[in-house]
Amino acid sequence: MRTGVVSSTSAMVCDPVAAARLVRHANTMAGRVGLHLQLTDGFPCSDSGRLRSLVTEMGCFPRFPEDLRSPHGDEIRVEWQAQLDAFLKSGLTPSHIDTHHHVHVLPAVFDVYCEIARRCGVPARTLSPAMTKSLRSRGIPCADCCETAWFGGDVTLVKLLDLVEAAFDRCGVVELSCHPGYASRSLSERSVYVSGREEELRILCSDRLECRLRKLGIEIAGGRGQFTR
Repeated sequence: MRTGVVSSTSAMVCDPVAAARLVRHANTMAGRVGLHLQLTDGFPCSDSGRLRSLVTEMGCFPRFPEDLRSPHGDEIRVEWQAQLDAFLKSGLTPSHIDTHHHVHVLPAVFDVYCEIARRCGVPARTLSPAMTKSLRSRGIPCADCCETAWFGGDVTLVKLLDLVEAAFDRCGVVELSCHPGYASRSLSERSVYVSGREEELRILCSDRLECRLRKLGIEIAGGRGQFTR
């Protein structure tokens, strides 16, 4: 974020270590951090006894979205309010919202997602043209589209540029979902995506990428993690 093209990040607050990191960097990250709402992968911020439709017998969220069975809107509302409260304790206010594993694509989840976006008065991530239309009909700002296909597999500069150019054939404002980071043992224990993060980091911080984007007439929309042309 200091030296590359990434303009904002999203914070998961269900992990105490992540919440502490958010506090530590609050002064330098103001206006550039959104809330990455969770219903998968970790333990809830609120009392798991109140979240029967959301947690496993161990009191944790399921690992993946396909294991979320009949989530109840009232329980999602309780948990996501707790996550928002935990985020606000850092002294920051969210610049945007999105969800871990894109769980807001589920109809029962989407309504609460919209409630949180309206309450915070911030943009929300869209995942389809239909979702873009639905978000805007509710008064919630969003990019025209979100490009998610750079994740995993063939992580190259050429693929990134091809995806972004193709997205601009359809849209005027494009959000790029990316996962730059450092490989570590602790990461490999929690994520199936490890080595690709370091390759993303290298590409996103390269002078070559910035030069190619400028030649394409693409600018970074400050603070929102989006490309515009």
